Amino acid sequence: VVTKANHERDEIMIGTEDKRNDINIQIFNSSKQWGNLLEASTTIPNSAYRAFDIAIEDLSGDALIVYENGTGADNVIYYRTWNGTAYSSEQSFTTGTANSAANWIALYSHLGTDEIMLLVHDSEAAGSGDLYAVPWNGTDFETSKGVLATSTSSTSTAPHFYFAWEGLSGEGLLIYGNSTNIDRRIYTSGSWTAPVTITTLENTLKGTRMCSDLTSDYIGIIWQDSGSDVNVRMWGGSSILASPPTEDTTTEAQGTNNPNVDCAWFNSSTALFGFVDNDLLFMDYFTFSKANTWSVSTLTSALNTVT
Repeated sequence: VVTKANHERDEIMIGTEDKRNDINIQIFNSSKQWGNLLEASTTIPNSAYRAFDIAIEDLSGDALIVYENGTGADNVIYYRTWNGTAYSSEQSFTTGTANSAANWIALYSHLGTDEIMLLVHDSEAAGSGDLYAVPWNGTDFETSKGVLATSTSSTSTAPHFYFAWEGLSGEGLLIYGNSTNIDRRIYTSGSWTAPVTITTLENTLKGTRMCSDLTSDYIGIIWQDSGSDVNVRMWGGSSILASPPTEDTTTEAQGTNNPNVDCAWFNSSTALFGFVDNDLLFMDYFTFSKANTWSVSTLTSALNTVT
C-alpha cells in the first residue's frame, strides 16, 4: 500500500498491489468519499515486491504514478499523472536496465520544484541486477539525465537502495548495494558523479533509509544488511562525516520489503534514528547533533522505547 496526501488539494491518493498482481489507484476527496478508481495494471511480475509508487509534485500538486505493466522480459516502465480532476492516458518509456521485469519502483519528490527522482530495480539475480535512476521534470522523464547506477546490484529481492535531496543545494544523494559494497552517487546539475564506495560489507545490503535536513545539506543514512547488522552514517553535504557509531550485529531481520530502520530530523540541529533489536518488542534509538556529535559511540548502547 502507498498513501500520499496532497498539500495543494483536499485529497489523498492510495495505491494498492494485491496477490492477483493488480495495481489499483483511488482518491479520497474533499467530500470524504472514495472515487476515481483506476486499475493501472493487472500484470505486475511478482506481488511479493512493490513494482509501483506514487509521488506528489511539490509546486503543482499533481500526482505521478509509475508502475510495471507486464511480466515479460523488457525494460519498459509505465506512468500516468493525476491533476485533481482526471488521470492522464497511460504513457511509457524505456529505462537503462537489462530486459528484465521490474521488481521495485520508488519515487522521491523534490521540495520547491516539480522534480521527482525515479528509481527502478529489475528482477535479475543477486550480483547481476540493475538499478536505474532518472528525473521527472514535471512534464516528462528526462532520460538523457538517467543513469544505470549499477549492473551488479547486491539483491533484487529487497529494497536496498534509497535517494534523498539535499535541503539547500538541491543536489541528490543515491545510496545502494553494489555487490558487497555500499556505494553512493551524487546527482548535480542534471548529471551523476561516478560511484564512490562508502564501505565494504561483510553481508549484502538489504535495506536503507535516509532523512534530509531541510535547513542544510545534511542527510542521515541508516542501513541493515543480510546478516542483520545495522550501521549509520551522516552525509555533510560533500562527504560522509567521520567517526560514526560502531554497528549493532544482533538486530531484528527485515521482511521482504520492510526495513526495520529509519530516521527523521527532530529539528534543524538534531536527527533521530531507530531500529528494532533482535526478538524484542521495542525500538532502539539514538540521535545525531550538528556539527558531528552522536549520542552513542556504539549502536549496542542505544536507548530503547517502552513496550
